[in-house]
Amino acid sequence: MNAARTTSYYPWREEYVTLPVPDSSGTDASIGLLKIGDPDASTVMLFLGGKEGAAAGFTALGRTVAAVTPGVQFWAMDRREVFLTDTSRADAPLDEALAYYLEGRYRSPEPANFAAYAEWGLQVLVDDIRVAVAAAAEGGRKVLLGGHSVGAAEAVHYASWDFDGVGGHRSVDGLVLVDGGALNAFRGAGMEFGIDLDTARGWLGGIRAGGVFETETSTSATLGFDGPPESAAQFYKLAARALLEQPTAVSPLAAHLPARYPVPAGATNHEVFAALVNLGNAKPGYGVTAGHFDGGNWVQDGPTRLGVVAHAHSLGAGAFQWHTLNRTLLDLIAADSLRQNEITELLGLRGLHAAEIDVPVLAYASAFTNGSSLDAAKELAQLSAISRLDLVEDKALSHHDVLFADLPANSLVRAIASFAGSLTA
Repeated sequence: MNAARTTSYYPWREEYVTLPVPDSSGTDASIGLLKIGDPDASTVMLFLGGKEGAAAGFTALGRTVAAVTPGVQFWAMDRREVFLTDTSRADAPLDEALAYYLEGRYRSPEPANFAAYAEWGLQVLVDDIRVAVAAAAEGGRKVLLGGHSVGAAEAVHYASWDFDGVGGHRSVDGLVLVDGGALNAFRGAGMEFGIDLDTARGWLGGIRAGGVFETETSTSATLGFDGPPESAAQFYKLAARALLEQPTAVSPLAAHLPARYPVPAGATNHEVFAALVNLGNAKPGYGVTAGHFDGGNWVQDGPTRLGVVAHAHSLGAGAFQWHTLNRTLLDLIAADSLRQNEITELLGLRGLHAAEIDVPVLAYASAFTNGSSLDAAKELAQLSAISRLDLVEDKALSHHDVLFADLPANSLVRAIASFAGSLTA
């Protein structure tokens, strides 16, 4: 993922760096930052991924935002759990990578070996975001904190979090909430965030008994893949590489596709990846609007190009995290109301400053939440001190189109450029 390009006409740098982050257990930990654009920009747009969204998934969005928004550099953050995975063969020659991950050589991590990470929840995450925000703010730069999907919820929780008596919102200059947020932002997509005290206690007990990684709603379970939670992320990575390196070759991956992704006999790598991400096959939160095959020929008839999606999934460990921490998911659900109660007390959650959030907010919605994420943003503005709330909705794009679609179709890029530009002028 490391690359750098600078010319006398257009300063530009694209690099991936890691930063150490403190951990009370004494365990070494790091976050990753993908930085795209002019390193001398006066503003950093720092983005957080969804429940399983990794920094690589923001490559296309970051490049476009940085290119069309003068004075703004785009950063995307990898959470510390990204570095818990065995990616040792992910970028090996394709045949070797396929053999390692699909033919039984790869071994899923034993949860007992990761007991130290059982308490890596929302407190740890917001502390890590604080490290990234501080790095972004160096030299007096403005920081706009954004998030996609569950990442939007994380941005809100950061803004409301109590850091030694000071709300997180005091360290940022604006929030960008894309297709998500707190306050039941996902109800329009059929996902209600609610939990009772007994369920929270049971869930916490299960985590402390060894359930470090979330499994029931993992990417693999959601997308119909058998095997451990990381199976789908690995498959996406390999399928993306196969499309980019050998698009017309008969795909060795076809036999491993779940039945919900139909492909013809002798399917090519192009056909396999197209089936994998096609909006008609994938869950609504994962598909893109790209095109279709007609008589064996690919017809591009959507705003998103398959190659752009594949490129993101081919980088590093891919565009999806291989594991999601169970404690983080529990905490996100428990904290969703932005109000303190007996469950947040049990979990030690400190979202104490929601009413004080006073920074400008851009809330953007695709077709994914059917408007509920915008309703949640309005509710956030009502319970806080937010004086500027920009609302943008584009039902022509899917939840993942907004990350990958080209201009001029990508209204998220235009919305971010307008919002950021008004704050940096």
